[in-house]
Amino acid sequence: MAIFDKAVCKFDSFRGYKGNPPTEAEYDTWVSNPENFLQNNDCIFEGSVPTWSEIQTKITEVENEAQAKEDLKASAKAKLMAGEPLTEAEANYTLHIFEE
Repeated sequence: MAIFDKAVCKFDSFRGYKGNPPTEAEYDTWVSNPENFLQNNDCIFEGSVPTWSEIQTKITEVENEAQAKEDLKASAKAKLMAGEPLTEAEANYTLHIFEE
């Protein structure tokens, strides 16, 4: 579930985790017992810990960003094939020029 990884990386307090992405129940267990987290060196976040709902919101954002890129790619391809001018965003995407 790489989408979980991409989403949690967007939190400044993200530290990492071992193994597979957690389920909601596993996550709730982890964050409700931070001492166990630190003893096992499995702490996902340091400092501020987002709720499962906040993580789900980030997952939705990541999915929307991925869909927007796919839509941009499809639009650029269609315009190139039809000989139509590209928007700046389409041209940048086609030329792999990404703005942060």
